[in-house]
Amino acid sequence: MLARGDGAVRLADTVAAGRTIDYVLPLLSPARPQPDGERAWIVASGGQRLRIIADAPLSGSLAEVELDGTLRRSWGSLWRLTLRGRLADGAAAGVAFLPA
Repeated sequence: MLARGDGAVRLADTVAAGRTIDYVLPLLSPARPQPDGERAWIVASGGQRLRIIADAPLSGSLAEVELDGTLRRSWGSLWRLTLRGRLADGAAAGVAFLPA
């Protein structure tokens, strides 16, 4: 489900696998996400700031994506924020993107 309003975008996935699964949601950004509390990150670029908030039980890990010469010239750098969680059948995972 995708919901927009009040300047925010919210994504929600519900597990319908008949079993518990390892949920993974990779997010890519040209600016490095900075931790902003538990399960929250700030991405700042070009004078704008975005706050990403992941619902429990998701947790995040951050890694720089290695780029070849052509992509590096275009992007400069690229960061992957990977949200993960173990979700039971019928459980939901949510992420909100808000102006910061």
